Amino acid sequence: MKGKKLKKGELVAQHSGPVSILKQKDKNDVTMISTYHGEETRMKQTICRQEKQKPVSVLDYNENMGGVDLKDQLFQPYLLERKKITKWYIKLFRRLLNITVLNYGNMPCKFRTDQNRPF
Repeated sequence: MKGKKLKKGELVAQHSGPVSILKQKDKNDVTMISTYHGEETRMKQTICRQEKQKPVSVLDYNENMGGVDLKDQLFQPYLLERKKITKWYIKLFRRLLNITVLNYGNMPCKFRTDQNRPF
């Protein structure tokens, strides 16, 4: 799989027991490891109303992982964990503080006590 050159839309899969490894060429190479999905694909309609064949693992990921990716994108500019810390409890505290600040920023204004502050 490592040295395989794929054309756009091609899919290569290998299985070892319950583990499946898939490599697909879209704009870039996309490599997936899954114990839940195999190499099955489904037709997906794109924005331009074209139909494309996509692996089920990609479709499930796109459907279910939006919140995690959004959280990571929102955290990126404000990470408190950039500094290397050896104490696990300080790492945990900073992670919880990040999540608290993010949740406060996403909270609807009707629940906030300070209505005039944007964040």
